[in-house]
Amino acid sequence: MDAKINGMIFKGVHINNLVMKDYEFKLLEFERPVTPALSYKAVNVPNRDGAYYFKNNYENSTCSVKLGIHGTSAVKKQQIISNILSKWIQSEGRLIFLDRPNLFYKAYIFESVSQDMGDYWTEVDITFNTSFALYQLYGDARDYFASDKTKIEDIDVFVNKVSWKNITDTLQASVNNSGNYKTMPVIYFFGTAKLINFTMGDTAFSLSGLNNSFVYIDCEKMTVYTIVENKKVSLLTSFSGNFPQIAVGDNNFVVSGRNLNLTEIRIEFPNTFIA
Repeated sequence: MDAKINGMIFKGVHINNLVMKDYEFKLLEFERPVTPALSYKAVNVPNRDGAYYFKNNYENSTCSVKLGIHGTSAVKKQQIISNILSKWIQSEGRLIFLDRPNLFYKAYIFESVSQDMGDYWTEVDITFNTSFALYQLYGDARDYFASDKTKIEDIDVFVNKVSWKNITDTLQASVNNSGNYKTMPVIYFFGTAKLINFTMGDTAFSLSGLNNSFVYIDCEKMTVYTIVENKKVSLLTSFSGNFPQIAVGDNNFVVSGRNLNLTEIRIEFPNTFIA
């Protein structure tokens, strides 16, 4: 049993290696990447030896874990395994290894789960498809798993929330990413404007026709929407340009436009870390 990292948490289920009890999962082994893999594209040039290589973004990673459950009743062990897996396979969740309790992967079970049933120990092998980087938790009570563990599984976690209010003229400001890898924000505009221009670094976009309403620009998912009667309504037709990313360190940006009367501009983004 790998007690060095104390255990793991996935979708509210806490696997604790420091407490030895029958019929409770233990983390026996794990394998996770030190860094994610970069994607490469090779382009062969006619009449030239070798090729040009273009590096793209980091690829998603996989984490493999071997879990074990001890006990003499095969029926009871199987019931516990089935109950937990039924919760885990339904959707994406937070995967936390307890040597880094303030960071998590966005993860879901990838490929089939295998099981080796023994007289006393039953082992379960699981492979997770995980985000290329780790995301930082809030660091406050929102991260703690309450008795009803199903409530805290919204993995769209934002550590940084910065806002500016009552914007009627050009705004020049900055945001700081204290992680060690670029991150993708969600940008909110509330109020009225005939046209909004947003520039951060070498990336810019425009948004038109804000009429006493609000717009969400989710740069990671590349969507632009508002919410009407609790449903997302796309506003991509009012958007032109590119979705910005927030580099490590300070990022200056400018908001300008026509007929600006914005009650609030808000930028939310997680710190991300390459291990």
